[in-house]
Amino acid sequence: MIPQMKAMKGMKGKKAQVTSEYILLMWRMLLIAAVVFVIAWSVGKVYTSKQDIRTTESALFAKSAIECLGPEGVVDVKADFDLSGCFANIDKSQYFISAKLSSLESNLTKESVFGTQNIRTNCELGKEYGGNAPKCTDWTVYVLIDNNGKTERGKLEVYSAIYKLASNVQNP
Repeated sequence: MIPQMKAMKGMKGKKAQVTSEYILLMWRMLLIAAVVFVIAWSVGKVYTSKQDIRTTESALFAKSAIECLGPEGVVDVKADFDLSGCFANIDKSQYFISAKLSSLESNLTKESVFGTQNIRTNCELGKEYGGNAPKCTDWTVYVLIDNNGKTERGKLEVYSAIYKLASNVQNP
């Protein structure tokens, strides 16, 4: 019996060592599980939230109108100041954009409108009341105007509004 007791005494030391390693391993696993849970929860919050990109699309729409009407910041008065040429492949029912060019040195003014006027009206109401109103962007840029060979300083005011609610407000 004595040899068995010696063997058991030896096991007690190892058992105590195994138990402390096991407890340390469990704490590590719990810590890793908590970190994984926090990361998964954070990513889930971002990817399940509704995101409205209409404001961004409206700004990009205005920027492309500015580039179309006045490439490199120079607007040629002889050229056709028409937004419909810039957006030929776009559905007018979901967009509105207006551009007004005015010279700072003379009485030259030109205007162009593309899209549905109701969207602008609804956008103005949406700023006041909120809800699912169209999103709007109002930009003013200073440009050079080529007025029959004479260069003038001018101002280009662009107002754009996007409605497209179903395709632009969604769960990603």
